[in-house]
Amino acid sequence: MTASRQKFRIAFIAHSQSLCNCARRYLEQETDCEVSYQVAGWGEEVPAARKYFSRGVEAILSYGGSAQALTGHFRHSIAVVERGDMDFIKRLLEIRERSARAVVCSVYREERDVAAMQQLLGMDLYSVNWATMDELTEKIGTAFAEGYRHLVGGGLGAQRIRELGGEGIILEPSAASFRQAVANARAMALQKREEQARSAGLAGILKQLDEGMLCIDGNSEIIHWNPNAFRMLHLSPASGPEALTPFIDTFQLRDVLRDGQTRNEMIIRHRDERYLVSSFPLSAPSAGQGAVALFRDIASFQKIGRKISAELYEKGLTPRYTLADIKGVSPAVRALVQKIRRFAKTDASVHITGETGTGKELAAHALHAASGRKSRPFVAVNCSALAESLLESELFGYDEGAFTGARRGGKAGLFELANRGSIFLDEIGSVSPAMQMRLLRVLEAREIIRVGGDRVLPVDVRVISASNEPLENPVRAGAFRRDLYYRLKVLHLSVPPLRQRAGDIPLLLEGMLRRYGKTPAALSPVMLEAMASHDWPGNIRELLSLMETYLVLLDGPGPDEGLFLELMREQAGSVGPAVPAAPVLTPVTEPRIRRQVGEMKRAVIQAAVEAHNGNRHAAARALGVSYNTVWRALRVKD
Repeated sequence: MTASRQKFRIAFIAHSQSLCNCARRYLEQETDCEVSYQVAGWGEEVPAARKYFSRGVEAILSYGGSAQALTGHFRHSIAVVERGDMDFIKRLLEIRERSARAVVCSVYREERDVAAMQQLLGMDLYSVNWATMDELTEKIGTAFAEGYRHLVGGGLGAQRIRELGGEGIILEPSAASFRQAVANARAMALQKREEQARSAGLAGILKQLDEGMLCIDGNSEIIHWNPNAFRMLHLSPASGPEALTPFIDTFQLRDVLRDGQTRNEMIIRHRDERYLVSSFPLSAPSAGQGAVALFRDIASFQKIGRKISAELYEKGLTPRYTLADIKGVSPAVRALVQKIRRFAKTDASVHITGETGTGKELAAHALHAASGRKSRPFVAVNCSALAESLLESELFGYDEGAFTGARRGGKAGLFELANRGSIFLDEIGSVSPAMQMRLLRVLEAREIIRVGGDRVLPVDVRVISASNEPLENPVRAGAFRRDLYYRLKVLHLSVPPLRQRAGDIPLLLEGMLRRYGKTPAALSPVMLEAMASHDWPGNIRELLSLMETYLVLLDGPGPDEGLFLELMREQAGSVGPAVPAAPVLTPVTEPRIRRQVGEMKRAVIQAAVEAHNGNRHAAARALGVSYNTVWRALRVKD
């Protein structure tokens, strides 16, 4: 049997048994309805209706005061059996044979033309219109005290005047009123069945949601939920939707009902868990206004983040460095870090300049890791390391058959892989004019076309570029497009050379010393002074290369000044002027170098103290210096 041919499940709720009997006489003729009957006292109507709804009743018929109570609570599925002035007149005609005075009792939402009834019937009528039991009791008591002994109205009014010793005649609705109410109930039931059919499909979808879901209707009753709601809230599904009731307020669903405002991505703590919750208004045809909350525990978000990061790391699409990897306390480094933090708040293109070996790629990685795109791919490519034809296919990808040897099915380019993330184009100044034109299109239109393809693919990529020399030089020489230059250099980072931050050298060497099992005691003041006075044309790369060779050859924990200075001369001799056996200080350079050496000494001593858990005596013994030397260095720093 289809849903539309199933009998309609209806209940009739009234304040008196006589009204239920009256309803039964009429409704027995409705063969397509399965009807239940319930006598409910004042205040018992709503619980009775809830019971029926929970058992699958599709609509409730009600009358008089019962209807007033139910329609005031439920906004749907209540069909009111109406009563008109003519129904009152028929019953008053019966009373007129015994008395010319009577009470017309109706609920506050009904409007009765009592004056017209008096004129038509020639009776003295007392109107009682009530909203609460106290009001009904008070008004009937007043009418009785004034000599009115007969009443026409609902079950509660009739009962009250009988208690006072009068006669109460319950107003029974007409057959036409019942037929109209049943027709309304059928329409409500059909609408509910249609919505239930949609809800069944919706339930299947909701089960697939990764989020937990909780939905309430306009009466703050829970009408939808999914299994994840119980799982994420650590509740047993067997406990039923009632167990979810406390979260109606926790997730601010009543507030959404009240003001209709969406609450996006709230972080809400419940017991020992934190949840990311979005609550928003919802409108359903039969349920009226409602609200829905989608939520997820923070731990699951962290798990997803770790999974994404792991996948990106496996593919080499994740930054290897963060701001914490930029070592140094010099003003130049602090200014660089401050700039990176500021630039990370935007998606504008950034161009990085700096001498070879200064750490331009490290700055690019740190910039991405500090930005809002940090959970998205980071792709780095050295433009000068790839031939022109290979660079084009690597950056933009290719379609199947684009060239001999092209992979079947084609291949995604680096711009596609970096979508919603960042791409780092190192040595950007080396690309050809043709490639410059294609890069300009990406920056302007935010779209690419694969090699051999004809489809336009949109991309959302932040472009970070770098060059050893300022791009202004090739722009002036006509070797680099001026329009691309302006697109690349919306923001500019300049990575300082090592000679401008010689005081950071001990910090830069900390990690390498630890890797080789050495302490700062492996560096002597003479070595520190030599490093401070050196120009470092290869910058940090040159420094680390020199130090690695030294540590590999070093015997014992102490310094070997001869070995170090020899290695320094050899390395410098292969790329530039020889380094003297001992630094020669001129009056012009001496103050600067001595200041830098002092900073380096303090950094080494501080690292030694930290390595010995703050024990200054142990640090002094490890460094081969007196305790007073350690004390003075730290006192100056403080």
